[in-house]
Amino acid sequence: VFIFNHSEKFFTGTCNGVDIALAPRCGELLENIRNIPLKIKTTRVLADNWRIEVQKNHIVLPTVQVFFSDGSSIRQDINVPVDKKAVECAFNFVCSGKINTVFLLLEKTFFSGICRINGCELRESYSEAEYQGKYIVYDIARFLVSGDVPQLNSLKFSFSCDVNFLLPIPHFCGKFTASCQYASQNIIHLRESELSFNAPLGDIHSLGIGVLTDKICYSKTFTWRGGYLMLNLSRVEDACTIKIDGTATGTVYCEPYIIDAGFLEPGEHLLEITVYNTSADCRMLFGQPAGLLGPVILREYEG
Repeated sequence: VFIFNHSEKFFTGTCNGVDIALAPRCGELLENIRNIPLKIKTTRVLADNWRIEVQKNHIVLPTVQVFFSDGSSIRQDINVPVDKKAVECAFNFVCSGKINTVFLLLEKTFFSGICRINGCELRESYSEAEYQGKYIVYDIARFLVSGDVPQLNSLKFSFSCDVNFLLPIPHFCGKFTASCQYASQNIIHLRESELSFNAPLGDIHSLGIGVLTDKICYSKTFTWRGGYLMLNLSRVEDACTIKIDGTATGTVYCEPYIIDAGFLEPGEHLLEITVYNTSADCRMLFGQPAGLLGPVILREYEG
């Protein structure tokens, strides 16, 4: 039998006469938290007006047109290897609105050749600390064709030599929202967005802003009368980190999404929850819930 130690945040018990401690790192073990008899003093649900911010969106272009040295071509998924030598591949996508921040990311180990956006060759790369060493980064916003009406854009790769392995996988990141179906086709549609708004908790995609695949930050202030706090997030897709007043409180990546925040002084506090999706491919997330679904429940218990 293992007992959850609230002050130290791990399970303690004995095995074959030896005292051991276990960190709560799996869903099965975390389930035991629900069975621990806590004396709950108060319970309340945080109201639904949350500040939601996305620093940047991050998607993968889903399908590619591959051209071969014999003059033939096929359209296929990006993660399917080609079975003969390819000389060029092309990705089509559409843009609408004024999109000022879009970067193209290419894994260095998967690409050697010439890259063009709408016929313009990309030469200048940008080194950002977040991607340094793994990706070639291009600022492509000025090469995009966009407007009030969605405009077709083309990204093409010409290989310096014939390739017959997995093709380059282009990532777009920046300030935009995206949908993965345009005109009933499997084409990415990028739209301008500030990616910062007030909204209730729930599926982030139900807000009509498209697919968001990078981290999503939720923040809200709440008043606390003083005491020990057990924080229940109810449902998160997929994992998250929690801060209270700028101090890291914990990380959860499976059910139950419960954090023992310990003792909080009376007064107003800032709760920040950063949710991480596990896939940067918007096809994987299309039609699936994402974000902090909640409700977020505050429980005061006797320490």
